[in-house]
Formats: sequence, C-alpha cells, structure tokens
Amino acid sequence: QVLAAFLAPPCGSFSIIDASVKRTESDPWGQLPQSSDKARQSITIGNKCMKSAIKIIQWLEREKVPCILEHPRSSRAWFLHFFRQLVKRRHIIVCDMDQCQYGTRWWKSTRLTCSRIDICNAPRLQLKCHKDSKGNCSKTHKPHIQLRGTHPSGVPWTSVAASYPRSMAKHVAFCLLEPYLYKYSYVKTLSNQWF
Repeated sequence: QVLAAFLAPPCGSFSIIDASVKRTESDPWGQLPQSSDKARQSITIGNKCMKSAIKIIQWLEREKVPCILEHPRSSRAWFLHFFRQLVKRRHIIVCDMDQCQYGTRWWKSTRLTCSRIDICNAPRLQLKCHKDSKGNCSKTHKPHIQLRGTHPSGVPWTSVAASYPRSMAKHVAFCLLEPYLYKYSYVKTLSNQWF
C-alpha cells in the first residue's frame, strides 16, 4: 500500500544555473533549437524524467495519495502547463523554503508542491532566510557558502549540496505521514525514531 510519495526529478536542464540549454517561460520543454548536441541530450533526459514524474503525480492524484514534488524555486519546470494547472487545485499547497534554515551552510532556495497535506503542517516547510544587514544567514549568522566551483575534495559544490538536510527530510516525512501516525503500527515505529 502506498501511503505517500516524495518526488524530486533531477533539476539538470530545468535549472537556471545551466546556461547551455534554452528553456524559457513560454518554452519550458525546450522545443526551440539548441546550441549543441550536448544541450539537446540534456533537454531530452530532463524532459523524460519530468514526464515520468508527471505521470506518477497524475496516478497519485487519482488515488488521492499525499505527495510532494521538490524542485529549485527558480526552476523552469514551474512554467510547465501541468504545474500551472496543478497549483490551482484547492488541495495543493506550494511551500517555498531556504535550506540554510534546515542546517546547511548554503542558501539553496527550494519549492515544494504539496498535495493533500494538512495546511496546519505547512509552516514546517516554509522556513526562509532573512539575511542581516551584512548579508549573513539568519540561522547561522555567517555568510552563505556559494554553490560555485568545486569543493576542496574536488566534487562540484552543486553535487555536495544535492543531499537534503536531515531536518528538512524529517519535516517532509512528518507532513506526508502525519495522517497515518495513529493508524498504522509501522508508521508509529517510524515516528518514534524520527519525530
């Protein structure tokens, strides 16, 4: 039995960081001519992943299963007709958060499109950074790490920041599973470990 689902298709070519591909508000699928074979391949892979995620969401919506889809707040995926229509539904809640408020040293602004979660739990997924007069993080009171270049280990900073902070993951799990916390014993066990 599927109780809930969390989807996070790779942002890849939907990210504004990737300037090598052409996706626009009016052409979020990237149907315009691309500058290179690599860009076309990136668009193709990104579209396949996103179309798969959309099919899964459509099934979850039909079955009334709670779900959350995550993508960067600035992702060009939000311009897709499917998501523009989805967010108009009464049971959909859009939550914008900054991952620095959940324990990271980088800002990383993220959007969660949530279906069938309790609106009273939404504030858990809406913590935002209010930088001080020096531009420092309101949580750590230190400058944010910029996700450019490579980490001292040689790994790109964007790859280092790909994992969700544990605090964020706990809040997401709680919002998805809260309706079942008192219904199923195995969810109770999980809640004792996490929440």
